[in-house]
Amino acid sequence: MIETRPLRRQIFSLLALVFILTSLTVAVAVAGFMALYRPPKGSHAVLHRNIIFHFQNLAQRIGQPPDLAEAGRLAHDLHLKLRIRWPQGSWDSEPGLPDWRDFVPHPGPPEEAEDEDAEPHALQTGQILGFWATRVSQGGTQYLFLLPGGPDSGISTDKAAFLIGLILLILLVSWLSVRMLLRPFNLLVAGVAALSAGNLDYRIDTGRRNDEFRSLAEAFNLMTARVREMVQARERLLLDVSHELRSPLTRLKLALEMSPESPGRKAAIKAGDDMGHLITSLLETERLRSGKGALKRGKASLPALAAHAARKLDSAQPGLRLGRPKAFPKVLADAERVEMAIKNLIENGLKYSARQSRPVEVDFSRGPDWVEVSVRDHGVGIQLEDQPYVFNAFYRVDPSRTKHTGGYGLGLSLCREVARAHGGSIRLQSALGAGTCVTLRLPFVPPKDTVA
Repeated sequence: MIETRPLRRQIFSLLALVFILTSLTVAVAVAGFMALYRPPKGSHAVLHRNIIFHFQNLAQRIGQPPDLAEAGRLAHDLHLKLRIRWPQGSWDSEPGLPDWRDFVPHPGPPEEAEDEDAEPHALQTGQILGFWATRVSQGGTQYLFLLPGGPDSGISTDKAAFLIGLILLILLVSWLSVRMLLRPFNLLVAGVAALSAGNLDYRIDTGRRNDEFRSLAEAFNLMTARVREMVQARERLLLDVSHELRSPLTRLKLALEMSPESPGRKAAIKAGDDMGHLITSLLETERLRSGKGALKRGKASLPALAAHAARKLDSAQPGLRLGRPKAFPKVLADAERVEMAIKNLIENGLKYSARQSRPVEVDFSRGPDWVEVSVRDHGVGIQLEDQPYVFNAFYRVDPSRTKHTGGYGLGLSLCREVARAHGGSIRLQSALGAGTCVTLRLPFVPPKDTVA
């Protein structure tokens, strides 16, 4: 089974990481550009002298003693805040302005006026409680010009909340966009998972899309249809060939039975029986796989079916130990086919066990809505790399196909098809040198219907 969720999470995580890294890279690039940017040499000094000259002129226009009407007009027209104090009083352009004592001058001595005709005065730039401040002293009058946006103004709580909300909104939109972009790939992964599970009828709905995903989905659907056609052709071929071989094989076996005794007669009859068993296994496997072999369901006891299947195998080495539970629920199953599956499992256990090893064990267990029969041998075991394929038709761990090590590789394949046809399952546990345990699980009828 394909792991779909980890795959989707990995792609989503990678795309999200790309978005985040791209955003950080752009932010760092912009910040680096701003940090590397330098105004032309001497521009700060020129700007500072213009500021001094500007505020000197303002102070001169207000005069000494101050013309308060002119001061009010300047504050209004230039959108600045102004405080004035002189020996006879003080004036503010608006109430609630910072106190004079909060003024923090920039490092350096006060600037002296360069105008020889003007009265001597000093100018200091600095900051005061969120304002850029310029203090001009002229005679006994002091002027404090305030411009908003100083270094102490900071970012208000509302602005910070807005900025955080905007960042979260951008991240949410990016996340939803990535999910929307990945949605078609989720459909494709689901299709691949269905195909790997054996569902050859699965098709991906392309909807009204007209992009690369539509082309990919159509190619997937075409591939699935072709695989289904090839599998159906194979099944039809096996069914037809197996059915056509039955009649001549039956006539051949009849002719051998009626022929006189000869050294090769028994070997020929044995070969005919093996061929008949092969054809029967092929037919049963393909009928169950294609759904053409209808099950004849009825109430059956797994211990009874196992005991009946083991009757002719009791004398085989290294022996057989059959569990006999006192009470066991019946299964609603095709008794003939389930018995054939159990017999195949027992024969495999005996075939791959050494003569001196412990007997093959057949045990039974039950759960809330299922019953199991397990066949365990203590033989050579199966290599780990071979275990995923042992239920495939014609697959044999020993490719030599000698009569001492097995038949045609159809036994376990038939057992799997019997389990699937009944809505059950089959599993295998094995280790080299420790033997193999194969468990057949089937659903059962209500527990009150048990065998004494």
